[in-house]
Amino acid sequence: MGWAYRSLGDFDSALAFYKRAEEVSAHAGFVDMQIYWLTGTSSVYYQERDYEAAEAILTRGLDLARRQGNKRTLTVYMNDLAGIELEIGRIESAEKHYEEAIRLEQGSLDRSELLVSELVRGRIDAQKHDYAQAEKSFREVIEDSKADSSQKCEAEARLARVYADTGQSAKAEAEFRRSVAVIEAARSSVHAKTCACLSSLVLALSITITLIF
Repeated sequence: MGWAYRSLGDFDSALAFYKRAEEVSAHAGFVDMQIYWLTGTSSVYYQERDYEAAEAILTRGLDLARRQGNKRTLTVYMNDLAGIELEIGRIESAEKHYEEAIRLEQGSLDRSELLVSELVRGRIDAQKHDYAQAEKSFREVIEDSKADSSQKCEAEARLARVYADTGQSAKAEAEFRRSVAVIEAARSSVHAKTCACLSSLVLALSITITLIF
């Protein structure tokens, strides 16, 4: 229910269900599920652009995650924390969390989380103005057959932003249009992460403003 409300954009209801699920899991001693619901709560705050609250939730759950020792869960936490830190301009901290995620992923067959890390790497390079490396990371996600719709449309939108920042307006517009096409395709099917694509559309629209002004 929390996920459904988050996908519909009803963040207040989503938070209520996520928090209730976390409380019940904690009371029952289901630590793995408690950690899972905390990431859900954090994601809602992130979508609301309340990055301080999103970070506080993940920080609270991080000790639990470390004690459980599940590498995949810790990788999710590291990438989520890196994403938050990039939004508030803490590039060095973001890079440290990214590097820990990469260490945890060594030997992993979970391509989905590896692609998330690649997106984080591209965002770090873009903020450091290493646009060539950022382009490379985003291209790898776009061209990976294992990438889902939300990952592809985010990569397209962020690559468009790279082109816009480097004055390549025609390329930026082309990537923007591809991002919108991915979103439209996702809307026509039942997809677990369609809502994340819509967030990328907001990012892509900011590119249009950049190109105009």
